[in-house]
Amino acid sequence: MTVNTSGLFGKNIFRASYQELFKLRKLVFVSMLLAIVVVLKTIGLNNDYVKMGLNAIPANLAYYILGPIGGAIFGALSDILGVVVLGQSLNPLLTVTGALAGFIAGLILYGHPIQLWRIILAVVLKALICSIFLNTLIISAMYGVDFRALIVSRLLKNAIEVPLTIVVYYIIVKGLEKAGLFRQLQKREE
Repeated sequence: MTVNTSGLFGKNIFRASYQELFKLRKLVFVSMLLAIVVVLKTIGLNNDYVKMGLNAIPANLAYYILGPIGGAIFGALSDILGVVVLGQSLNPLLTVTGALAGFIAGLILYGHPIQLWRIILAVVLKALICSIFLNTLIISAMYGVDFRALIVSRLLKNAIEVPLTIVVYYIIVKGLEKAGLFRQLQKREE
């Protein structure tokens, strides 16, 4: 899947990402990924302050396929559906953070060959900006918990989850690339 590989971000990345939203084959595949993300959210470690699981792996695959625009939409939808399925109350700020995570990862991964350094950059930036800083700030305000006390558990969660996500995602995405999945998704709709 190559849109424009000049520099870190291609010139037409936003237009190309927007156009991905109208490709039926990709939407069907990404819809399955969305269902997997929601199921993985239900079986992960969940409490009010820390949510830990493997749902970032199929989400990152969707961000790679859809880019920053579709990634933002996917991130918001996965948050909304996850909250509904888990029977929790929706916090729009956490939904925006989910959209931002999809945007960041889509911006870094989309339209480029699969490279370990891009995966590391995407996962680490998402963790630092969205999970460690923004989500901790929002959860701290929601529950009235001291930010400094809460960030310790969230740092520990990310210290475990980030390397695991990077390794498992890299293995899966390289296997899917070798199997020709991305070439199949790029085929013209008939």
